[in-house]
Amino acid sequence: MKNLRIINAVSLIAITFFAANIGCQGQPEPINYGSDECAYCRMLISDERYGTELISSKGKIFKFDSIECLTAYYIKLEDKSENNVVVTDFDRPSDFLSVERVVFVQSSRLRSPMGLYLSSHSDEKGAENLIEMFGGKILDWEAVQNLVKEKWLEKGDRKMMLQH
Repeated sequence: MKNLRIINAVSLIAITFFAANIGCQGQPEPINYGSDECAYCRMLISDERYGTELISSKGKIFKFDSIECLTAYYIKLEDKSENNVVVTDFDRPSDFLSVERVVFVQSSRLRSPMGLYLSSHSDEKGAENLIEMFGGKILDWEAVQNLVKEKWLEKGDRKMMLQH
């Protein structure tokens, strides 16, 4: 009986340790559309095609309603290392993708929540299909950061957000 208690205690400790480590590995969690709030602009996150997350090196998850808000938040971070930055796939919103591997599209005929007309795609084929339908151009993560910096942050993002 005593051995069974020891085994149970050790098992419980191992499960707790394993669960705690999973939570700190920087994995995204589902966004509760219609109830989760954007960590940057405080609007409700409502369109699943544009939901994004930043998972800090300490495992804290910040959710955003758009690529623009995520990018502005990321640009303002002092320490960008060890953060996991993910966006939803426009064509498969349940999939989270790393911004380093995503193909972004800027199309003035496809409005995004915060008005810079940005969407994210898992591959170039999906991006090209969207451009074929709506026009636009392909951007990488660095170009998205430059766009947000130039069009939003340098002009005062509060003014930009008030327009939406």
